[in-house]
Amino acid sequence: MTKLCIPLISSDSQKILSNIPVAIDAGAEVIEIWLGDLLDIQNMTSKEQKDLLSSFVSASSVPLLATCKGEKEKGNFLGNEEEKISLLAQAFAAGFSFVDTDFETDESFVSRLHASKKEGQQIVLSAHFFAGTPNIQGLLRRFQVMEKKQADMVKFAAMPQNFKDVLTMMRLAEKLTAKKKKHIVIAMGKRGMMTRFFSPMLQNEMMFAPLEYTENDLGQVSAEELQMMWKKQVANKI
Repeated sequence: MTKLCIPLISSDSQKILSNIPVAIDAGAEVIEIWLGDLLDIQNMTSKEQKDLLSSFVSASSVPLLATCKGEKEKGNFLGNEEEKISLLAQAFAAGFSFVDTDFETDESFVSRLHASKKEGQQIVLSAHFFAGTPNIQGLLRRFQVMEKKQADMVKFAAMPQNFKDVLTMMRLAEKLTAKKKKHIVIAMGKRGMMTRFFSPMLQNEMMFAPLEYTENDLGQVSAEELQMMWKKQVANKI
């Protein structure tokens, strides 16, 4: 069953700490923390980083997902690839269950993450396409890159220009399910909103929804609204 993942994005680590129980009360089964947006963590020593990350883990009764997004992925991390991978490895060391990095991350860096993880921890390799949707062959080529790097889970998010693009993403989810590969597939924007609502049918491992709805072009809905839609599916046996 698809798990509800609530992202926490803030420049203030104390605000993240205070929002972890709020997210859990809102139904979060996984919490995503955008490490690259934390202003203080980028200036900390390795030990200080691990202590802060450990405090997030201690505050949470649900698994945590660490992501570190730069400008390309609509995030604010200003460091280089080496610094990003070191931070994600620290997240594993602190007890995070998942880390997410771009599928184009150098294979040597991904290998470092594999070496740093413990049993049960998973690496998510993700591909984001904010300007459009590749065809199914292009998406599967990227999946092959992810497989070569031994991704434990793969994530694809693309902005559809028409309904055909939405169907392409749904076909991708179908193919990944047939391959028995853990996946997250999202068609963004208002056109792709159905992929969030019907995430359980797409066999997505998790789906992302903020605590509160804010106007954006990604097609996000609030955690409350997403859960209501999922419950209706179960009640109506869709």
